[in-house]
Amino acid sequence: MVWGSQKWNPNCLRIWFLPDKILDITGPVGGMQKEPIPNLLRARIAANESAVVGNLRALNTAAVTYATAYPTVGFATTLTRMAGNCSGVVPTSNNACLIDNGLAAATAPPGKSGYIFNYAGTVGTYTTNADPVAPGSTGNKHFFTSEDGVVRFNKNASATVADPAI
Repeated sequence: MVWGSQKWNPNCLRIWFLPDKILDITGPVGGMQKEPIPNLLRARIAANESAVVGNLRALNTAAVTYATAYPTVGFATTLTRMAGNCSGVVPTSNNACLIDNGLAAATAPPGKSGYIFNYAGTVGTYTTNADPVAPGSTGNKHFFTSEDGVVRFNKNASATVADPAI
């Protein structure tokens, strides 16, 4: 069949990009016409939340590794101490090369995966909160973890040690 020789079929699904709408879908798929954008948003939020849980687990591993490697220092006091310039250098307590610099810099918007990480460490303990940059848009849940390694969440406010585990 030669391109352009087809006749117009009113039963085909057509996607239109209109100036007054982001996306308008017309065609025989009735119930789907206004749902693609909310579904994409929910999918992005789910992906961001999954990525944040993975990042928090990586932070738990990095924090314990740091405390084991530098027992006189204990847990790192900042995320940047667990990151650093790792090209051709020997890791130190100020430049441990345990996490990537993108995660270490996620303490302010735009954060990483739509979340801002707040880490605080001392000799014997550490806590990390991960809160969405724009609740309802980049994420719905707030996350918390500490030296016990359990990732916890709260749907309404910054999570704490008292919140349920994921």
